[in-house]
Amino acid sequence: MVSPSVTSGGGDEFQRILISNTMVYRYSHSGFKAIVDGMERRGQLGELAEQAARDFEVTGGSVLGEIASRTVIRRRPMVSVSLDLNQPMFAHAEPGVILVVSSCVEDTTVAVTVNICFSRASSDQLVAVGQSMYHRRVETPVGSVQLGEKVTSPIRSVRDIQHQLAEHLGLLKRPHATSHFRCIEIRQFGNLTTASEALDKNALGLYGILAADEGWRYVGAEVAQRRFNHMWSTRGFVGIVSLGDSTLSLNLRPPDYSLAANSYFEHHFGRPESYFSNDFCIAGLEHGPFLARELAAYRQCVAEDMRKRLLSRRTLKLKVSVLGDVSGRAQRNSLYRSLVEDLVRLRDQPPAELAALVNMIEQDSGLPDSLDSLRQEVQALENEEQTLYLYRVNRVLVLVAWIGIVVAAVGVVAAIGPSW
Repeated sequence: MVSPSVTSGGGDEFQRILISNTMVYRYSHSGFKAIVDGMERRGQLGELAEQAARDFEVTGGSVLGEIASRTVIRRRPMVSVSLDLNQPMFAHAEPGVILVVSSCVEDTTVAVTVNICFSRASSDQLVAVGQSMYHRRVETPVGSVQLGEKVTSPIRSVRDIQHQLAEHLGLLKRPHATSHFRCIEIRQFGNLTTASEALDKNALGLYGILAADEGWRYVGAEVAQRRFNHMWSTRGFVGIVSLGDSTLSLNLRPPDYSLAANSYFEHHFGRPESYFSNDFCIAGLEHGPFLARELAAYRQCVAEDMRKRLLSRRTLKLKVSVLGDVSGRAQRNSLYRSLVEDLVRLRDQPPAELAALVNMIEQDSGLPDSLDSLRQEVQALENEEQTLYLYRVNRVLVLVAWIGIVVAAVGVVAAIGPSW
């Protein structure tokens, strides 16, 4: 754990920054299949850009691949995004915007990620980019999205890019649930070599980047201190901190780290490990915060969908007649089974070292409290069904008893009848 002393920072520039924004949409099983098949049939998806494909490949082959026990298929949407690099928000951004569409089979979700790389940027610029990933728009256009041969209307925010992509891919057709997260990764800060040094130098600026807060210069030092005291790290040059749906990764990896790691693997296992020498372009993919965020977003979508299904369950009219509402009971039992299956899948845990990172991110997103509430509601649903079942059984037993009495009475009358 990194525990820095918080000092006020100025306008220092960071170097080699990666920043990504991801929207996640969840569908029913049939809806998910229709969405994915539709994108493939219309030729809207292609192979990932070479470096992005390598990023996910080397990550999947490392221990980070165990963060999520999900089957995720990653493709590139066949569109292109042009940014106006003369705009202050995108000054020093690399021309190519990386786009990724991720389909998760188990959780029936589709995610759209927009990833932008900067050679350098100040805290204020990165705060502005972060706000653009929500709903704040620039007065003048900052670029455009080209969908096939058609150029869309000018975009005024990063959120506009994602909305137009989602609409083009058909992802806005009644998703059952949605989620959102963003990752910021800073790979160089002057000549500093550790995350704690970076925090000592400009903690308030880093807090502003994490929170997308333009007033970071006026934030109390103790506020930033509390947030950065919960930083996750297993290396001195790495520090990962989370707040709401955002994660900031300080990854000041020195060149000799890659050399030492590959020397170790070559000596003991006969070949180098490509993960340690890979120059990642996807924000937060190295060391796992992107994958942990993605897992949390999937779980949030499942939890939101469960809550909506429970709400619809409350609108079903409950009948406690002897036979009850057969179709209604079948519907409620099916709902209960699917809710239990979702809860079981949400308990999946990554390896111990990575579980701490996942737990930190999920805790900051409020997911554990939401899941605890859902478990209580599902348990209440089970108790209610058991009560209704016992009530029906008792009604049936009473009915059988009355039938027995009637049959006995008829028998007695029949026996007495001839003697009259």
